[in-house]
Order: sequence, then structure tokens, then C-alpha cells
Amino acid sequence: MSKKKFKERKKKKDKKEKSGLQPDILRLLEESTGKAYSPQQIAKKIGVKKKELIKELFRSLDKLEEEGRIEILSNGSYKSGRSSGALEGIVEHVNPKFAYILIGNDLPDVYVRSSDLGTAIHNDRVKVELLKRKTGSKPEGRVVEVLARNRTRFVGRLEMSARFAFVIPDFKRIYQDFIIYPENQQNAKHNDKVLFEVVKWGSRDKSPEAKVIEILGKTGENEAEIHSIMAEFDLPFRFPEQVIQYAEKIEGEISDKEIKKRLDFRDVLTFTIDPEDAKDFDDAVSIKKLENGLYEIGVHIADVSHYVQPGNLLDEDAYDRATSVYLVDRTIPMLPERLSNELCSLRPREDKLTFSAVFQMDDDAKFITAGLAEPLFIQITGFRMRMHRLSLNPVLELTRKNLLD
Repeated sequence: MSKKKFKERKKKKDKKEKSGLQPDILRLLEESTGKAYSPQQIAKKIGVKKKELIKELFRSLDKLEEEGRIEILSNGSYKSGRSSGALEGIVEHVNPKFAYILIGNDLPDVYVRSSDLGTAIHNDRVKVELLKRKTGSKPEGRVVEVLARNRTRFVGRLEMSARFAFVIPDFKRIYQDFIIYPENQQNAKHNDKVLFEVVKWGSRDKSPEAKVIEILGKTGENEAEIHSIMAEFDLPFRFPEQVIQYAEKIEGEISDKEIKKRLDFRDVLTFTIDPEDAKDFDDAVSIKKLENGLYEIGVHIADVSHYVQPGNLLDEDAYDRATSVYLVDRTIPMLPERLSNELCSLRPREDKLTFSAVFQMDDDAKFITAGLAEPLFIQITGFRMRMHRLSLNPVLELTRKNLLD
């Protein structure tokens, strides 16, 4: 080995040794909570022998003591700056410089510098230990353990470099990039908007690693940005194949056995009350003039429970989705299209199963009787017309005067 290369290697080694002193000091003192060591004892235990490293040791001790991470005693020895107890809370990463750990139970939030968060990110549940110093009125602490990750998948913009790519998260509360090595890029290109998953959370001085799960499109394109919003809020924009297949196998024709169980409203004037631009049609109203001079009014809603039975695939998937979501240019339904747009959509001139509330009113629109139909008496509603919500009142007036007299 040449003299020049030897010096360069020695310089790198010395630099690495110096940079490693603070973590070694902290590890020693934190693993010996309650114990105190003199500088000489610390040097011996962490294996510092070189004269130049002894000087660096004292600089590191001063720096750690200034930050409140270790404490100097009256006899000149040092001990860990950790509090004896630890608290649990949720990370609220306010800005790139610091975060608060929300403890709850009327306890004050704990101020944590970003450099003391470890690998924790916004909304993670963490264990935090208090330091001796305070920042303003808030106690200050340091995250010592991530108890639960709030999420491991994110959306961001991919940027390429010579040896690897990195992705900049869309979520504004994450203040770090994620490295993606070539084997995890899935053919994604520069400026692609991607859904990615963390595979390694890294360390204090190293960025976390991730892999591309799905390419959403080019940054700035409408479809990519809409998919980005959906993925960012964990909105599923497609159904699992097994759920779709399960829904497609459902028999669409209503059996005679089922019809006999229910009240039949197919010969009663019935119309939807959803507006013309509604994404689905699951509400309807029926009206009938009775021989006693009163009006029978039925309010109907699609009987989804006939198809979505407790514990079946549709039920489990719908439970995870919780609700349909309406975006600017699309709907993310809670149920597959076979149900949401067909079997449970109250379309004109088609027999459908519904839950219903049926009541009687007089000419002054006063309630006379009211009740909910029991599950065995759900109406099969056959439509004669479909009306816009805004025109419902005049239509009812016209019906009352001209059709039911």
C-alpha cells in the first residue's frame, strides 16, 4: 500500500472514530442508568486510548451535557440525562426542526427536536424519555422506541440519481426523503408519482429505504394526482379480484320464494328522489290514495343486507372501506359495481328489494299512522318514473290533484 493511500485510510478511520464517540458515550451511560462514570472510566469502557481521541472525548462530553442528554455531577463524573420514567404518546411533527409528543390524560406535550426523533415520523406511537432541560413551558424529551407505525405506505414524487432514486413524500408532515435502490424501482421513471412502501427505517444518520408498489402516473397529470390523493388517504381505488368474482356470481333474478316473503309495491306509483347527477340511486318514494281518503306514503331504500351477509367477502371488504367516497370526478364505492350500480340501484322498471317506512297522511300532510316494515316485508319496488329532487314537490302536488283523485 502506498504512503498516500495509507494516510487517506488512516484519516478516514480517525474521522469515523471521532464521529462515533457520542453514540458510544450515550450507549454506555444509558445502559447503566443511575450509574455515573468519570471521563477516565468512560474512556476505558468505550476503548478510547489515542491522545487526539481523548480530546475529542471531552468535547463530546461537553456537547452532550449542553444538549441535556447527559448530566455532570458535582464530583465531575457523568450519568445519563434520561428521566427515570418513560411516557407514551403520538408524534406531531410540527416542522423540520421539532415535534411534539402528544401524551394525553391532561399531561403536557413533550417537545422533541427532530434530531432526537430517531426513526419516528408523524402520527407514530412512541416511547419518549424526558431530558433534564426544558424548552419554554414544555418538558423536553427524546424518542427511545417506536411502539407502532401509523403507516408504512406513502405517495411521493420520484427523482433519479446516478446510483439510486429517492422519493419526496407528498405528505407535508414528513420531512425526509426515502432511498429507492434500482432493484426496488419497478421501472419507475424520473418525476413519476408513485405509491411506495418503507422496507428499512434507517438510522439517525441514514435515510430510510423504500420500494415502489405502484406507478400512479406522471406528476401533475390529473389521473396521477387523483390516484395520489386516494392513495395518500388510504382510499382503495380497486376491489380485490376475489371480491369482484364473488359479486358477479350473485343471482340477479328475484325468486318467487323471496317475493312471497315481502310486501309488493310494484303496482304502486314509485319514483326515485335522487337528483339527476347523483352517482347512485338508492332512495325512492311511493304514493297511493286509499279508500278511506288518506294517502299511503312509502319511503324506500335499497336492501343491501340481502346480498351482503355478515361474514361474507362483500361484508368484510365493505367493513374495511366503511363508506363510499365522492371525489370531484369519480366515486369510490363501498360495494362492487355489480351491487352499487345494478342489484342495489333503484333503476326504472326493474324489480328491486328495499327496506321501507310506510305511513298514512291526510290532505293537510298530517301523520295518521307510521311504521317500519320488518325485514320479511321488504318492498319490491317497480318504478314508473324517475324524478329530479328539485321537482319532487310540484310532482307530488300534480299527483295528488290529477292522478289520485
